[in-house]
Amino acid sequence: MFAVQSEHDFRLMGGCKMRRVLILTFFLLTVTLSADLSFGKDLFNDRLYEEAIVEFEKVVADAPTSDAAQEAIFLIGKSYEARKLFGRSENSFIKLIEGFPGLSFKDEVLHNLAVVQFDQQKYNKTIETCELLLNRYPLSEWTRASLALYLESFYELGEYNQIIIKAKKFERNYEKDKNIPDVLLILARAYFADNIPEEGRSTLKKITAEFGNFNAAWKAVELEAELEEQSSGIAKASELLAAKLTEDVPRTFEEPLRYKLAEYYRSLNRYDLAYNELKKLIDKFDSSADLDKYILFYSNCQLHLNKADELVKDRTNFNKVFRESSLKSDYLLNISKAYLLMSETSKAKAQIDDARKATNDLHTLYKCDRLYADILLNEGKIAMALDSYKLLLNSSFADQNDLLMVLGDIYYDKFSQFSAARKYYQRITTGYTEPVLLAKAYFKIAQCYEQQAKYNEAIEELNQVNLEDLPDEGLKEKIENRRNYLIRFKQKDFENAFNSLMQTLLTYSENGNKQKMQNELVKIMADDLKEYDKTLQLLKGDNTSEGLYTKAKLYLKMIAKLKAESNTATLFAKISDLNGLIDKLKTLKKNEWVDEIELKKMLITAVDMDEVLVGKMETFIINYPAASAANEFRFLIFDFYKNSNPEKAAEFAQNLLNDDSILEENYFAAKIFLAEYFYEQNENDKALQNYQIAESYINVFKPDVYFHYAVILNESGQSETAEQKLAFLVNNAGNYRNFAGVIDYYSDLLRKNGKFDIAIKAQLMLPDEQRSDMFWQKLSSDYLELNDKENAKFAIMHIVEKDYPILFLLGQLQFETGELEMAKYTFGELVKQNKNDLKNHEYLGDIAFLQEEYLLSAQEYKIIIDKLGNNFADYEGIKELALQNIIALYRVQNRPKAETLTKKFKNLFSAEEINDIELNRAVYHSKTDKKKAEKILSGLIKGKNVSVPTKIKSYFWRGVIYLEQNKLDEAAADFSTVAGSIDQKMSNEAHLKLGTITFSQEKYREALDHYYTVIENDEDGKLAFDAARNFAFVCKTIEEWQKAIMAYEIIIERWGDQELEASTLFDIAFCHYRDKKYANAAEMFARAIPLLTENELKAEAQYWIGESYFGQELYETAVSEFLKVGYNYSEYVQWAASAELKAGEAYLRMNKIEKARRIYERIIEKYGRSSQWGSEAAKRLENL
Repeated sequence: MFAVQSEHDFRLMGGCKMRRVLILTFFLLTVTLSADLSFGKDLFNDRLYEEAIVEFEKVVADAPTSDAAQEAIFLIGKSYEARKLFGRSENSFIKLIEGFPGLSFKDEVLHNLAVVQFDQQKYNKTIETCELLLNRYPLSEWTRASLALYLESFYELGEYNQIIIKAKKFERNYEKDKNIPDVLLILARAYFADNIPEEGRSTLKKITAEFGNFNAAWKAVELEAELEEQSSGIAKASELLAAKLTEDVPRTFEEPLRYKLAEYYRSLNRYDLAYNELKKLIDKFDSSADLDKYILFYSNCQLHLNKADELVKDRTNFNKVFRESSLKSDYLLNISKAYLLMSETSKAKAQIDDARKATNDLHTLYKCDRLYADILLNEGKIAMALDSYKLLLNSSFADQNDLLMVLGDIYYDKFSQFSAARKYYQRITTGYTEPVLLAKAYFKIAQCYEQQAKYNEAIEELNQVNLEDLPDEGLKEKIENRRNYLIRFKQKDFENAFNSLMQTLLTYSENGNKQKMQNELVKIMADDLKEYDKTLQLLKGDNTSEGLYTKAKLYLKMIAKLKAESNTATLFAKISDLNGLIDKLKTLKKNEWVDEIELKKMLITAVDMDEVLVGKMETFIINYPAASAANEFRFLIFDFYKNSNPEKAAEFAQNLLNDDSILEENYFAAKIFLAEYFYEQNENDKALQNYQIAESYINVFKPDVYFHYAVILNESGQSETAEQKLAFLVNNAGNYRNFAGVIDYYSDLLRKNGKFDIAIKAQLMLPDEQRSDMFWQKLSSDYLELNDKENAKFAIMHIVEKDYPILFLLGQLQFETGELEMAKYTFGELVKQNKNDLKNHEYLGDIAFLQEEYLLSAQEYKIIIDKLGNNFADYEGIKELALQNIIALYRVQNRPKAETLTKKFKNLFSAEEINDIELNRAVYHSKTDKKKAEKILSGLIKGKNVSVPTKIKSYFWRGVIYLEQNKLDEAAADFSTVAGSIDQKMSNEAHLKLGTITFSQEKYREALDHYYTVIENDEDGKLAFDAARNFAFVCKTIEEWQKAIMAYEIIIERWGDQELEASTLFDIAFCHYRDKKYANAAEMFARAIPLLTENELKAEAQYWIGESYFGQELYETAVSEFLKVGYNYSEYVQWAASAELKAGEAYLRMNKIEKARRIYERIIEKYGRSSQWGSEAAKRLENL
């Protein structure tokens, strides 16, 4: 038989079973959560981020308030970050921070939030997040890990001063932290960016010396290389980097540094060295993500070094690297180029076909087409190649000048179509082209004209080339030789020939002298028309000594022409004919002519001019000084010596005549040389004489000559003309090698004439890389002459090697321009250099005084006063220093010391300064003995010899005392007096106080007027922020929403909103809401929440965010925001319950009846039916 159990036992059994079920359910839920979280972590660790997110979201959905949910939300954020979805990552981290106020790892979340904000270039947001870390978790490892990120954000915003100040602070506060090397590296970069390079270099040295084992030391090497490149060029930077790479470099840094070195070598056209570095990279870093990039670069080097066979052989090893690479097509094109170099065009084409299949990139496809055209040209398929090149011209990727040169060459070389070729070359000269390519284009145009016998046009094209600035010496010589050849042997002067012929015929008609007419015709035919053979025909029967001499000179010209044309066969025949003529002249004993012809023949046929030939010419000049050939030889001797023996060259240039024996341009070139010679010898009169002779040939294409001419003019008393020439030179010559010297001289001349503004403009034309320390020093002096202290300071900051006086001047200018923090830093550095310079302490005291750091101020002044003792009479500025010291002492409540100093320096002070001391004595007593303070201030107000500014300050402080004693009417009267003064700062202070008084008296309109006056008139914004906050609060009180917004907009426009307090943001947001500007309201409430310190205010702000979205009819978002109130701030029932009621209303607006019902039921269950919220929820349920 079974025993019958009691009802109690059944209930007990049922209760036990229920508990077991609950426990089992909880256990199963926990196990499930743990399993989902673990599985998600496994996926995360396997980099399956999208799948991991799904698992983590399950955890959050199943238990949204659990610890597992916190970790899951964090890992969701990390997963989005890994997928580079930084916006979603940011939202996850914010959700975690806002949803879990007591989060145990909030510092880690904040760090990660800052990272993804930085990745989105939200630098101001990053700074805000990092400052939360610094303020709330100063000792956290995550805060320390955020230091560099924090400073990097300031760097991206260009706020270098902030970095300098904060990095110094971090260096002190986190002295031995592993993140300090990275902080110092950003500090170094900030110094360089802020033009304090000596501090930047010092910081880099410190990183290398003290943190050599840290990554920052190798990052510093990268920065050093970049700086060396900027200051000394790529060659020096490559030397530095090459030396560093001989050390034991960590793999992490060896790879990028070695690649950088290879790039440097490429820029220097040292493909052999680049090849070696890339080989090391490829061998050592064969698993690098950038291996394809290294191999492609390596193959480029192989092409430049004619290692086509090697490139093709390497393909077997490297094919697998490019299997999935975006650079595959470029590598295949390099293989194609290698085959082309090996003349295997079929294989080259096959590689191009493969390259096309491997890419959709338009630029790469263009490169395929270009290489294919090159192959067609190589195969001799000229017409097809020509069509291909023309089509390529239409591509946006085309190197137009290169294609135009190729097309011109095809028409010139392959088709002899010189007009067509010329058109392509001419197109190169119409746009911007680098000098060597431009010179080549002009040379080829000249060749086209020459082929068409248009010699004048050819010469004109060659004249377009600026040989002075042409870096290619071989091309320069080629152009000069061709130009000389055309002028000497091809240029025909038809106009002069016609005029001479007319004059000859006229003369013959008058005198009938046939011989003279023949001589003139010979001259026209030989000199103007260059018709040597026809001229000889004209002289065929003339065997007179003059005729023989003339024929001999014609043969000399023909021989010179044949030599220039390398026509050896005909050359020797003509020399033989010439020798026959010389023999005949010898028979006739024409020694002068024989010597001339013999010598000229030797000069023409000689390979080079030498001392022997020069000696023979000198002998000729001595023997026949009046001979026409003597002048020609003088020029040749000058030309021989001009580079090797300037004194000797000058000797012959001085005796040179401007006659038909030499070209006019050669005569003036010699005179320019002579002017430059005398310029170097400081013989100004002789230099000026020769410059003036050659003035028509002196232009900006000879900038050094033009400059020297201007210098001589200036030093000869013609400064106005010199200034005009220098102005023209700097504006038109471009940046040539001595441009810096020209700018310096021109600026000095302008300074001398008091034209500092023009001097500044001229100096600023100098490129950055040519601006030396002396440049910046002179520029700062010019700015100071114009009292432009801001720009003077900016110029001094660029000086690399700042000596003590320059650094002191920088500190002064920083002080005078209101940059007090930087001035404090500068004078601090000066104190380290010289502790005995009391002026440094004086400035530090003045800075502290202005910043109202009166204790620091008094300490700095004490150093000076103690050092001076009783010998203070001769110290400049002692009176002002003593006065400020006394005031500072009163402000730090050190009355005995203030009174002692007052007695010591009493004889220095004027009556007004004594009154100022009395005023500050009253301020001191206002904290300890208000009656005494009031008495002193009233005495100053009534005093006859007290200045108006002191009386105004006395009224103000007496008003403060009355206000503290709650004597509002008396306070208002005193502040009203101050408000009406012309001292704007004091007036603003008074209006702010009057606003407070009138508000307390419920005179709201008057309060608004006072606050608005401050907002309008406060220039630095310090009082305006307080005024705006109070203004907003008054407007909120009297429901004048638009006025509050207007005040806020003034602040934003003038100073931004970074300094506004959280409570002010809250009030302004509320005004936006009441003014139905819901979007603005939502944004500002959201910004206020992380800054608010009271959780109840946060709850209220969160509620109003919901209301703002509700007002915009964004009901889905509104529900989400309303529910956050109860979720995050459940202890504040008023706001949590009200928010849930409003969420129900939002559901109804969306016609989601069941969701509204559930939320109302939950309110009744949560807060009770009898509560005000439960009662309201019940009513709404009935209405459903």
